[in-house]
Amino acid sequence: MSDQDREILEVDVLFVGAGPANLAAAYRLAQLVQEHNARGEDGIEPMIVMIEKSADIGDHVLSGAVFLFAYSTMISWSYYGQQCWEHLFGQRTKILFKGLFLICVFVGAVVNLGSVLAFTDVMILCMAFPNVAGMYDTQHECLLLARH
Repeated sequence: MSDQDREILEVDVLFVGAGPANLAAAYRLAQLVQEHNARGEDGIEPMIVMIEKSADIGDHVLSGAVFLFAYSTMISWSYYGQQCWEHLFGQRTKILFKGLFLICVFVGAVVNLGSVLAFTDVMILCMAFPNVAGMYDTQHECLLLARH
């Protein structure tokens, strides 16, 4: 498609996504413009445009499902991580785990996705080592139980 075939629309403010936050922001911006113009200052009329990222309802359902999966995973990892932390370090250090977990959630939200995925892969690999060692250590007991 050449540049001549494309429609160009020049706007002053563009909101991408018509979610509640962007709707509220666009409405508030329009209010501020009206208040500015009502004071008799230079009358401005910015072009405020909001575009939706998806036209199909299925795309929104998928986004919601991914969000709910991520949120429930975060809650379950927090709970089970805290249980393991308490088992290893005792009840009194529970607040330290909660602080570290919150820091990790924040850092995971602001760091680029590639770094988060690489770190996650390394941590899951690190969890495999004690599991393999435990399997090796208990193999004789498991074989005895399996024979009976």
